Amino acid sequence: MALADITLADSKASPENHVFSYVGTQNNRVIRKNLSAPVDEPETLTLAHNERTANTKGVSQNINGHLARIDWVTLDADGTARPQNIRAMADLDAAVYTQADFEDKVTMLRNLITDAFMVSLANGSVG
Repeated sequence: MALADITLADSKASPENHVFSYVGTQNNRVIRKNLSAPVDEPETLTLAHNERTANTKGVSQNINGHLARIDWVTLDADGTARPQNIRAMADLDAAVYTQADFEDKVTMLRNLITDAFMVSLANGSVG
């Protein structure tokens, strides 16, 4: 199954495009890699969907789960590989899901997750 490349720009002063090409599936997840990244500092984009049943406080739910995740490796001063990742997940109850609701919440989250907010969060702030 060949899928189209996904191109994502970073936020550097001179933005670079990172092109993620389909390389396969693993555990029902679609794996794409930035084939231009250095071999010892790979970048991977993972996209996945799953369905499961959950029981929360006595309420049975059919949950549709969705994942978008970027993994990368940074070498420290000693050359040790340090894996890192950022991920976005959504768990949606099929019984009450609406696209309008979802779009509202995605917009709210996108407005929250600015560069400044995420840097602050990564440095220990909770808002």
